[in-house]
Parts: sequence; C-alpha cells; structure tokens
Amino acid sequence: MTHTYFHAQSSARTFGGEPEDYLNIHRWFDATKEHFCDFRHRALRHHSEGIFECEEAFGVTIVNSAERQVPVRYIGEQHCLEDMSRVPSLRDWLGLIAPENWMTPGPSLSESTALHAHTHAVESARLFGGEFEDYLPVHRWFDAHREAFAGFRHRAMRHHAEGIYEAERVFGVTIANRDGVQVPVHCIGEQHVTAELGRVPSVKEWLELIQPKVWMARASKVRHGHRVRRVA
Repeated sequence: MTHTYFHAQSSARTFGGEPEDYLNIHRWFDATKEHFCDFRHRALRHHSEGIFECEEAFGVTIVNSAERQVPVRYIGEQHCLEDMSRVPSLRDWLGLIAPENWMTPGPSLSESTALHAHTHAVESARLFGGEFEDYLPVHRWFDAHREAFAGFRHRAMRHHAEGIYEAERVFGVTIANRDGVQVPVHCIGEQHVTAELGRVPSVKEWLELIQPKVWMARASKVRHGHRVRRVA
C-alpha cells in the first residue's frame, strides 16, 4: 500500500463513496515524500499527532459522494495502519533521531531561551517593526511539536527549509505588522530556524538520521474495512 490512490480505493471500500472523495487526504499524508523519497518521510505526518493535524486541515468530517459523514481521523488511522500496521506516536519517530551537534541552538541563543516563541517574536519585532504579538503565531507554529517531544529533536518537524515553505502555506506569503508593513513569512521562518540551529538545514538532513525500524515500512493489506472502522 504505497500509492495514495490505493489508499483512497481502500477508503471507498470501507466508508463508501468513490476513491476521489478521499484522495486529497491521502495525498496530504504522503506529500512529504516529495522532499524525502524514503519511508522515513512518514515521520512528518504518519503518527497520532499527524492525524489530528490532518483533522485541523480538512475538518472533523468530510461528506463523501454517498452523502455520508466520514470522520477524518478514521481515514488517517486507515492510512497509517496500511503503511505501518500501527499508528505510532510522534515520540516513536523523533526518539530515533541520532543526535548531531548542529541540532542544538546557534550562538545567539541558549538551549533554554531558544525553546520560547516569545523570544523569537521579540526579535522579529526588532528586525521588522511592529509588536511582538504580530509574529507570535508564526513562531508558535514552528515550536508546536515541543509539547509532544521536549528537547531538540522536536525541531525535525518544522525547523528546516521545507518547514519554512510550509509556514508560507499556513500563514500566507506575508503578514501585516502593527506598523502596516507587510513582512515575508519566509524571512520570519529563516530568522527562527537560524537562531535555533545557526543555519537552515533541509528536511532530508533530519530524516536521514532516523534509525530505521521494521515497523516504519511494515505495510498491511487492509481490504474491505478489516482493521479499520466502518461507518454505519
């Protein structure tokens, strides 16, 4: 079960409707393969936290072509089960990253202050004008996974070049500060990542340091709704 269309076909068998009803959700899970063509790309979205992020992106439910309400969480669980025979946690992935010196903060911040979005927001206001509150949502977004995994490894999720472009998709190309100035989100993201790591790595640099485990690619043949919930 390696292609998004096969996942979508499985969803249609399980929940009704047509494969096209589910294709965008399954594409969302596998979009990270564009940056790293290796099963370890799943570390970015194939986990319990990723399923809830998918729910935030697509809503709690979708209505399929059979006019049935289908929980997005069920579709996400189906995708993970088919790829790995389980739904891992983010901690399961991040805990397997082999540490490197570059993962710790750059010279401008200590490890303790680097973990606080407020510190970054104050610096953004100094650099780009306005008030620190103007920038806080962007910096909180970069550090959102700290709650799931304390320590430097949480940065693997968004502290990289691809994460900066993802921030642009979430917040737009620019945000307006209190001075009425349009500030590029890309610049805010680069400021955040560089302050914490001293540079902007690629997502590949993070993911290739994950120690491979059998469960990461233990695909299961889920047909006709076995092992995933059916919608009555």
